[in-house]
Amino acid sequence: MKKNLNNALKFLKEDGIIICDDYFWKLDGHKLEIRIRAINNVVNENTLKIVAVTAKQIFLKKIKF
Repeated sequence: MKKNLNNALKFLKEDGIIICDDYFWKLDGHKLEIRIRAINNVVNENTLKIVAVTAKQIFLKKIKF
């Protein structure tokens, strides 16, 4: 998940929005933690703003640094 998101961010323009589906995806407890942790790590490592969170998705915006 983290690798895919980082690759997508390379092509995302400034002020662009990326939507991560299945943010709260739960097959079992471990899968849930891994997906959320990976997305949260990418947000913290990049200049991303959380725009919205729904029951299944998180919307991230690439902002100026």
